[in-house]
Amino acid sequence: MPLHRLTRPLLNWRVQVHREQPLVPCYRGAGGAREQLMSIGPLNGLPAQHAFQANSVAQQNSLLRLSTGKKINRGADDPAGLISSEALSQALAALDAESRAAERNTSVANTADAALGEISDQMIEKEALDVAAANTGGLSDAERDAIQLEMDSISQSIDRTARSAEFNGQNLLDGSMEIPLEGGGHTIDAVSADTSVSELNEIRGSLGAFTRNGLESRQRSLDAETVNTAAARSQLLDTDYAEEAATLVRASILQQSSASAIRSYTDAQRQAILGLLDTTG
Repeated sequence: MPLHRLTRPLLNWRVQVHREQPLVPCYRGAGGAREQLMSIGPLNGLPAQHAFQANSVAQQNSLLRLSTGKKINRGADDPAGLISSEALSQALAALDAESRAAERNTSVANTADAALGEISDQMIEKEALDVAAANTGGLSDAERDAIQLEMDSISQSIDRTARSAEFNGQNLLDGSMEIPLEGGGHTIDAVSADTSVSELNEIRGSLGAFTRNGLESRQRSLDAETVNTAAARSQLLDTDYAEEAATLVRASILQQSSASAIRSYTDAQRQAILGLLDTTG
């Protein structure tokens, strides 16, 4: 096509300014009877481009949540949820520390109870020998001396057991061991060979009641509180894989639709420009 045939009609173009479409070239034919208005401005494709970008971001966010297993990967994801989850994390740390302390105290009580049980068996045996020694009829001096030696041996064994009853280097049965507990702890009374069976039973019973009603009860309460707190934190932080997978599929479909719309718009623009050039021929 000769250059003058292409350039001469273009001198008749004028530019109209609109609010939505700022660039609208208008072509006037040579006779002025036919007017063709055709928009070739870039703004017509912006909605599709914005949708494509938004769905790309949504797809990337879904992939991140699926890969990390967390709904909140940065503060901007959910500022309020992040603050709440951090508070719950601190509460869980405190509960874990208290739970470990409660388990330790329960171990102390169980160790002391085992030592008291062993001493109780020895005291029962000693008491039986004492009763036998009291019935002197028919016993020779040698037999009575043998009984006394055995009783002395048991007394020494009781004292030895009481001295060796330790937890982490601290004696449990010398009267210095206090097991702490919120609302009131428990001190284990001193035990020796001079302690009577009834006194020992009272010491052991008191420790057992404290263990069951105090330590173990508190441990169960801590376990329940830990489970509930962890569940609340999980609800805030952990990814719902079924929901997130559906979100990913939806974002992918919408992204493909946006890409298709952009291609269609681009093709239409190309055809419009080619058609406009053809009219100048």
